[in-house]
Amino acid sequence: RGEGVAMPAPVGTRPCDAAEALAALAREWAELADAAAEPNAYAESWFVAASLPAFAAGEVRLIEVRRGARLIGLLPVTVEEDYARTPFRYVQNWRHDQMFLGTPLVSMGEEAAFWSAVLDLLDGADWAPNLFHIAGLAESGPLHRGLAAAASAGGRRFAIVHRTSRALLESGLTSDAFVERHMRPKKRKEIRRLPSRL
Repeated sequence: RGEGVAMPAPVGTRPCDAAEALAALAREWAELADAAAEPNAYAESWFVAASLPAFAAGEVRLIEVRRGARLIGLLPVTVEEDYARTPFRYVQNWRHDQMFLGTPLVSMGEEAAFWSAVLDLLDGADWAPNLFHIAGLAESGPLHRGLAAAASAGGRRFAIVHRTSRALLESGLTSDAFVERHMRPKKRKEIRRLPSRL
């Protein structure tokens, strides 16, 4: 009798009300943010908790994806009523004007499994219309590649319908070295003293 290969735990999903899930998932949500394939401060629990009362215009569902008991991904979604000025209902990752990145938090290495579980859930959900639109996903990143793989494996159509380019100041310096090089010593000293004034 040979050694068997351990099969990974099955992946399951659970949609729930985002506002209600915040407190229950706080610890796991923080751990997920630390282990995310693509970090996104706008998807962390503290930002979502502050954003929901201020910016949620309708019901926001939180899709919770687990491998066994372990949380591997979270995606807040909402059902929108018009797509490209056409009265057409669709599901979209929940965002507002102060969220500059729409990437969900997903454990590294679980990207394709996460998207497969999300797509399967939406296919079978009576509240989810025909189209799933993800806004603000970083192109060619691990989550984008995972979504493409999951869509392809499930025989689903997948397309990029909008691109946005953003400016980026890139330097070979660390943040401390950058500040040292580009900020006067007097200003650096003033900034170091600010915490003690509080």
